[in-house]
Amino acid sequence: MILTFLAVTFAWIFFRAGTMGSAMNIIKGMISGSWTLGFSIVNDSFMGKAMYEWWIIIASLIALTIFDVTAKVLKKEPWELLYNLHEIPRGVVFLGLALVSVTYGIYGQGNEIRSFIYMNF
Repeated sequence: MILTFLAVTFAWIFFRAGTMGSAMNIIKGMISGSWTLGFSIVNDSFMGKAMYEWWIIIASLIALTIFDVTAKVLKKEPWELLYNLHEIPRGVVFLGLALVSVTYGIYGQGNEIRSFIYMNF
């Protein structure tokens, strides 16, 4: 099963690369240990995301961790914490989550429908 996963993952390099040359550059980077392909900070962005987007991701992960730890300490399911809130705070939480989802739900370049992977075939 692990070998199948590795083979499929390796095959995806050729499937997603724009050219055979770029696929070979990715493979060379993997073999040589040059892990800067896509992981360097260029023009104030990291991995295709602006730095403010990374701060939003980090803040979201911290909030999710606090929410999860609170649920564990109180020995309740996370949904029970929200369900037991009064209607106004619960509405504010859900409205905030919806606003964040709509505002920051799409990341990176080429987020149009044309960039969907199977539209290239």
